[in-house]
Amino acid sequence: MKVRLQLSNNEILELHDEATLYAWKATKQDGNLDENIMFDGQVSELVDSESHTNLMNLISNCDWFALDDMNSTKYQTSAVVKIEVEND
Repeated sequence: MKVRLQLSNNEILELHDEATLYAWKATKQDGNLDENIMFDGQVSELVDSESHTNLMNLISNCDWFALDDMNSTKYQTSAVVKIEVEND
């Protein structure tokens, strides 16, 4: 299964079901920005052949996400404009 996330700049991120996805909500505490991890797991935990509602909920409730390496490129969830799931 493949998941495609289209971003507002037309970039498309292709995720395979074993890809690791990190998602967090940014919160301010005492004037400092903290990262509250909401999800750290594989895409297959959020998407199956019948539904991708869990992925939709995660993206709509988090502020940022990263793929495969938490310290890699981070994407703002508000930039996701389309989610497509392709079953193998």
